[in-house]
Amino acid sequence: MTINELAVGTLLKKGGFIDTVMSIDIEIQSWRAELDRPIENGGLGVLGVEGVNGTFTSRDQLIQVVTSIIYTCSAGHAAVNFKQYDEYAFPINYPSKLRGKPPSDKRSLSERDVLQAIQDRSDQYQLLTIAKILSEHSFGKALRKFEINYICEPKALEIRDYSIREILGVMAIRHGKITSERSMFRVLRRYRLTRGQSQHSLEEIIQGILLELSASGENAGYRQMRQRLLINHGLAATFEMVRLILGLIDPQGVALMQAGRLRRRIYINNGPNFAIHFDKLKPYGLSIHGAVDGFSRRVLWLKCCDSNKKPMYISSFYLDCIREINGIPVQVYGDGGTENSIVRDAQMALRWTDADQYQGILSFVYVSSNRNVRIERFWRSLREMCGNVWMNHFKDMSDFGLLDTSDSVHLECIRYSFLPVISKDLNEVCNIWNTHRVRRNNRISCPAGKPEVLFFQPEVYSARDCKISLVDNRELHDVEREYSQRPPELGVSQEFLTIARAAVEDLNLQYQPRNREEGTKLFAAITINIERLV
Repeated sequence: MTINELAVGTLLKKGGFIDTVMSIDIEIQSWRAELDRPIENGGLGVLGVEGVNGTFTSRDQLIQVVTSIIYTCSAGHAAVNFKQYDEYAFPINYPSKLRGKPPSDKRSLSERDVLQAIQDRSDQYQLLTIAKILSEHSFGKALRKFEINYICEPKALEIRDYSIREILGVMAIRHGKITSERSMFRVLRRYRLTRGQSQHSLEEIIQGILLELSASGENAGYRQMRQRLLINHGLAATFEMVRLILGLIDPQGVALMQAGRLRRRIYINNGPNFAIHFDKLKPYGLSIHGAVDGFSRRVLWLKCCDSNKKPMYISSFYLDCIREINGIPVQVYGDGGTENSIVRDAQMALRWTDADQYQGILSFVYVSSNRNVRIERFWRSLREMCGNVWMNHFKDMSDFGLLDTSDSVHLECIRYSFLPVISKDLNEVCNIWNTHRVRRNNRISCPAGKPEVLFFQPEVYSARDCKISLVDNRELHDVEREYSQRPPELGVSQEFLTIARAAVEDLNLQYQPRNREEGTKLFAAITINIERLV
């Protein structure tokens, strides 16, 4: 018994098809009689159908017939149909017709005789067209392109968005695991991970988009929205599906996205860690520090803390980045603020003895905001991804009299109430940004691709990692010990932390908040409680 017969037999057995029941089943026996009834009498005229006197007498006969029909309509049809173009595309291999008379004797024929016998060019083009049409798949879903997607594991969905070579590169460079493409295909087949156009139901996709629009994704385009659905909700959807849904749900937002156009100067960068760009923002007492690699556009750090004026905070972010990449960037771009003085001195000191043209004082470059293009461009994307949502929320709090930006207590309470949620959003932004695919742009010299892949596999794009290897880690330890300080976890002073924790305990409040609404309730309760104490 074949595997197909075993599977069909198991299903029929579960359906209650036993010999005694089947012999009196009117529908089954009528179907059997119709199979071999002549066509002129309204039947199908199938020859050789199992059975005795036009009826099924055993379940094995039914299994044999059903298995044969399934095979003929699936594998048998595919074997005959889909290879027609491969057979007929080369006329000498499988000519559809010959010109002239067939040979009548066994004398040898020349190549010219063969070429004169096959059809001319016009007939061949007609044959190719017919064979191509007959070899095409139907308009429905092909095998393994399921209407319902059974791949729901978030990690599996993320892997499906990478090419095979990108997966192999990440495994080799980040995890030290080297394997071949054939082995990777074998693993993907074993776990049924495909790149098919299968996707979740329309209702699930719409629900996910509505959740993102109500959170920090109201300014996201359809490409970023698809990435958000994949990473934040584990939902698979095509770009076209997300684009159409956004056009129906949020037409005003789509129109605003399409209206934005910028002209940029040509940017040139030699490879990862050749130049990193860092800067900071401070809206509503929340200091956001970020850095971007110039070549790959990968976000190197994105942190929210209580101050943008403390050089030792920025120094800790910079030194953590050096530890992560295990090297020193060739150049660092930053503005002329005094808060960047330690980073400037550390970069120059670590690069002082190098022999390249950017060593020493040339390794740190003071630039104004309009020249620090990479990080300024990322700030725009950050505002679109979640920044504007938060700024609008704090503006609403100010308009309703709930927030006073001139009150230092209110600013500390903002950090205590919202910093955990904002930090979570910033981590999501990093994940989405570093795994999205940057489109090709003729105005810049850097290649297109995923920032993670561009950063860790520059050789694929005919570039190289430009970092300067650390010769002695003791210098880094000395700088870190003397000139860096990590910001407080919750961004508030110890005095305010004591008062806030007491208020949370007395009022039986939840901490940490999980979203903006819970953070707003926590902020209002703590500020009112502190005003009563005063």
